[in-house]
Amino acid sequence: MKEVIKKHPYCRVLYKTDNTPGWYVAYLNGTEQQVIEKCKKQSFAEYQIDFCGSRDKKEKEDYHAELTACYVHMLSSWIYSSELDKWFMGEEIPNPQQTTYTAKKFEMTYEIDEDSYDIAELKSSYMESKAYYCGDERVEIVNTLTISTEKEKYSLRFLYSDFECKKWFEKFLKDIEEERFTYFTVEEYWYTKILSWPEGEQCRIIVQDYTSHKATGVVETLNFLVDKNKALKTFTNFYTKLRKEYQELESKVLAALTTEDKEYLQNYEIPNRCYN
Repeated sequence: MKEVIKKHPYCRVLYKTDNTPGWYVAYLNGTEQQVIEKCKKQSFAEYQIDFCGSRDKKEKEDYHAELTACYVHMLSSWIYSSELDKWFMGEEIPNPQQTTYTAKKFEMTYEIDEDSYDIAELKSSYMESKAYYCGDERVEIVNTLTISTEKEKYSLRFLYSDFECKKWFEKFLKDIEEERFTYFTVEEYWYTKILSWPEGEQCRIIVQDYTSHKATGVVETLNFLVDKNKALKTFTNFYTKLRKEYQELESKVLAALTTEDKEYLQNYEIPNRCYN
């Protein structure tokens, strides 16, 4: 007789202790309704059940969970404010109050990986992407981006494709131009977020690294003020140059498609798993 493993329900709860921006996170045992009853007994200014699940072992309840940066970045678009020690779910984060320096030098450089110039390899990945992305195909290139000021430097590698990144970059640039808080998440597996706040004629730029497996663990690798026009020019120049090289490679990949390749892509049947 097959042994029945008892599962223990639990919920992840987002809550506020007052009406200020940002959320704390709690893990509470019980079904959704049971957890709601627990929340009603707390002095929460606001709360919402973010996730309900079950686990093999009943864990101790945690009313102030310290999530690992890596875990959060892989499973959500949440952003951590180290200054407030709170999580934000895409909403505006208040301008940081800690003092920092004004960067006279602000540069973004990149180097495309040599493998990204191999058209045969790019074509192979392009054909495979139809299945991987559930019916969408895309050319993707890998590049190493370096962001630097006269005091700090941070490098990361990430995939670029117009399909994935174009709308993000364009929104990021428009928000800076129109003086709104904005952020850019550099793709799921590269663990970086770039945040920008308007501060008069300047922008506050913070680059966050989410690779840590330690509790909370978000590292702010760059944190500086820079003239708004310089910020726009630097971000725009980087994006324009990278996209130009990308489009040249994309054109070569599309030109390399045979009649059989095009027929395969046109007649590709999307797997059932993509609809679940």
